[in-house]
Amino acid sequence: MILHAADRRRIRRVVACSPEVSRLGVRAGMAITEADALLRRGASAGSSGGSGSKPRSKNPRGDRFACRYDPADPESDRLELLRMAERCEAFSPQIGCATVAARARDGSGPIEFTEFTLTDGLLCEIGGVSRWMGGDSALLREVERVLGAESYQARWGIAPTLGAAWALARYGDDAPECSGSKYKYSGSELGERELWDRVRRMPVSALRLTPAIEESLKALGLLWIEQLAAVPRDALAVRFGGLPGLRLDQLLGDRDELLIAHQRKSRPTGEQCLEYPTASRPIIEGWVRRLLERIAPTLESAGLGALEIICRFECAEREPLWLRIGLFEPTGRIEHWMELVRMQFEQAVLPGAVHRVGIEITRTAKMGQRQASLPRGAGGFSEGFGDDPDRDREMAELMDRLSGRLGRDAVWWPQPVRDAQPELAYETVLVAASASASAASGDSRGGTRRRESGLAAHCRGPLQRPLVLHTPPKPLEVLAKSVEGPPRRCAAGTRPFEIVRWWGPERIETGWWRGVSVRRDYYRVETGTGHRFWIFRRLPHEHWFLHGAFE
Repeated sequence: MILHAADRRRIRRVVACSPEVSRLGVRAGMAITEADALLRRGASAGSSGGSGSKPRSKNPRGDRFACRYDPADPESDRLELLRMAERCEAFSPQIGCATVAARARDGSGPIEFTEFTLTDGLLCEIGGVSRWMGGDSALLREVERVLGAESYQARWGIAPTLGAAWALARYGDDAPECSGSKYKYSGSELGERELWDRVRRMPVSALRLTPAIEESLKALGLLWIEQLAAVPRDALAVRFGGLPGLRLDQLLGDRDELLIAHQRKSRPTGEQCLEYPTASRPIIEGWVRRLLERIAPTLESAGLGALEIICRFECAEREPLWLRIGLFEPTGRIEHWMELVRMQFEQAVLPGAVHRVGIEITRTAKMGQRQASLPRGAGGFSEGFGDDPDRDREMAELMDRLSGRLGRDAVWWPQPVRDAQPELAYETVLVAASASASAASGDSRGGTRRRESGLAAHCRGPLQRPLVLHTPPKPLEVLAKSVEGPPRRCAAGTRPFEIVRWWGPERIETGWWRGVSVRRDYYRVETGTGHRFWIFRRLPHEHWFLHGAFE
C-alpha cells in the first residue's frame, strides 16, 4: 500500500508505504510516478529472473495493481491516534501525542515553548504504574495484546526522557537482554550506561529535527548524535538556531519536556436493547431516531452540534455493524442526521438480527461555527459566511449527502493557496478533512473566528482574476500589433478578436528556487464583442497566450 498527497506544485508524492513496498526502494517524499516505476521494475524482476540468478520475491499479480494507492488523510489519522490513546488510558495516567519544552532544570535560561506533535505514535508516562501491573514486561505485553486486537503492530521504548523513548522506539536496534537492567526498547533491556551509549550512536534523525536542519547537518558530515553533541552549542545556535541544542538537552535529560495529555471528553450516548432481535430496517431506523431524539436536547442545551455520529448495531453471535456518519458543519437537526444514517444504512449488509442499538456523538462543535471558505456556483468561492445562512446550511448538507453516498474520500474541492503562478494557486483537499480541521481549530478557541478567505485573500480586487483558466494557456496569433500594451488584434485558433480596452500590465514572476523561472506580463482585455479575457506575454519573448476568461 502507498499513501500519497499533493505538494505545492500539485505533484503527488509518497507520504507513507507498507514494508513490502519499502523493500522495493519506495521512500516517503518520492513522486508517485517514480514509485510506480520502481514497483513495475520490482514486479518484472520478481516474475522473470535471469539465468543463474537466485529466485526473487514475486509480485502476487505481477503488475502495478498489486499495490494499493490511497490518498493520505491526516485528519483521520489524528482521530484514530486519539482513539488509540483512549484505548490505552488503562495503562497510563498521562497519555498523549504532543509535548512542549520547559525551563532548564537548573532554573537558568528563558522558558522555551517549542511544541512537538507525533503523527504516528503515543507518549505514555508510566512512572510508578508498571509495578502495579507486574513490571514493565507485563505492562508491555498487555499493551501489545490490546494493540494486536486492533490489528496494529507497535515498536516501543522505555527511557527516563521522552526524547530517548521516542528515539529508542524508532531507531533502536535489537539487542540481547541484560540482566538487572531498567531501560527497554522493542523487547530488549538496556542498563543506563548502555542506554546512553546506544542513543549517542543513533542518527541525527532521532533528535526530532526539521527536515531542512537534518539535510544541512548531513551535508556537513554530522550524521550521528555523538558527532553533533561534540559541536559547541554556540556554534550550533548560530548556524541552525536553538532547536538542535534543545533536542540534545531534552534527550539527555538536561531540560524538561512536558507531555500534553489527551483529555477524553464526555460524549452524548444512547443505547437500546430490543425486546426481540429483528432484521427489519424500518424498525431499526425507528429506534435510531428515538435515540437521536433523546441525545439532541443534551447538545442543544450546550449550544453544540454534531460533527460525527457512530451507530452500532449488535447482532447475536455475529460481529456488530458500525456506521460512521461525518458532517461538514455542526448541526442539531434530527431530520438531517436521519437522512445521512439511512443513506449509509441502506448500503450496509446486516450480519444478522439486531438485538441492541447504540448511538454515540463522537465529535461536536459550537453551533454557528462554519467553514472558512465554501465553493459557490460554478467554480467560484464565497467571500465568507453570515450573509445567507440558509444557503450556507444547504451547501453544507449537500456536502454531507455527497460524502455519505460516495464516501468521505471521494468528495474534494479546490482551495486557494498563496502562489504567484496562477496554475499553482490552488490545491484540492478532502471536504471531510477540511471540515474536521476547521471545526477542531474553532472548538479549541471556544468560538467562531471569521477570516478572509476564498479569492478575496489572494486578489486585490474581485475582477482581477478570472474564474475560468485554460490549462494549458492557449497560444495567440498576433494579427495587429500596438505601440504599447497588448496587440490590437489577435486570434485564438480560428477565432479572431479585436481588443478595444485593456488594463495592465501585471507582472508575475516565480522565485529562483522553482528552477526554470516564469516571467509574464498579464493584461485584462475587453473585445469588440464585449468579452473579457486574461492574456499574458511570456518574457523575454514576445509570445502571447490566452489564459482565462471573465464570465
